[in-house]
Amino acid sequence: MDAVRLTPTIAETRTRLPAHLPIAVVVGKEGSGLSHETTEACTHLACIPMAEGADSLNVATALAVALYELTRR
Repeated sequence: MDAVRLTPTIAETRTRLPAHLPIAVVVGKEGSGLSHETTEACTHLACIPMAEGADSLNVATALAVALYELTRR
């Protein structure tokens, strides 16, 4: 299992967020992602699972997927 998958998926994280509190979504660049300082400031981290063979999502697409999933809370 790779290190990224050790982070909960956005769907798993959504279920842990209190529905009555506002949230902020922070996205990082491909490869290096977010800085250590940024991830330390976050209360929850999540990943978007990718189909085998898929390389990556661009940041706009990743944000759209995350926001869609988070609106389901």
